Amino acid sequence: MTILMPPAANPVTRYPLERAMAAADTAGPTEGDMLRAALAAYGIPSFAASWGGVSYLLVAVDHATDEGDAEAGLRLVISSGEDAARPAEEHDEPWSAQLCAPDDDWVGEVFRAPVGLTTAEESAVTAWALARWLDREGPALLELHPRPVFPLLGAVDDRDVVDGR
Repeated sequence: MTILMPPAANPVTRYPLERAMAAADTAGPTEGDMLRAALAAYGIPSFAASWGGVSYLLVAVDHATDEGDAEAGLRLVISSGEDAARPAEEHDEPWSAQLCAPDDDWVGEVFRAPVGLTTAEESAVTAWALARWLDREGPALLELHPRPVFPLLGAVDDRDVVDGR
């Protein structure tokens, strides 16, 4: 099995909690901005998204840097209640990360933040836990749920090549 982190690398030094905390502390004004900054501190691309009036953050398990690619593949949907775009001081539900397969099936919850933390602390702990989870579980999950391949629109048909058109 391939892993994203070399076995000799220490996850504590690879993902120092202080790095995510510093990023979350200086981000804002929304709770989503704080978590996105903490994830970015570990090099994890994330996207602010919404569906049916619910806003959330989206993270591709394969670290896709394009929102469309992230939405089409195995992904984490991270939410705090129904609004990740509310002001950070209104954050009142812990972050929860759900794994969603490329076919849009929900696989399950992979993380729920502990209660009793400030928004910045909770965002940093969430980013730290998800970074480690992605390294540990991501490769095997990507083998089980490969990214779908979409045919090119307007691709040349074999008959066109044979007929010489």
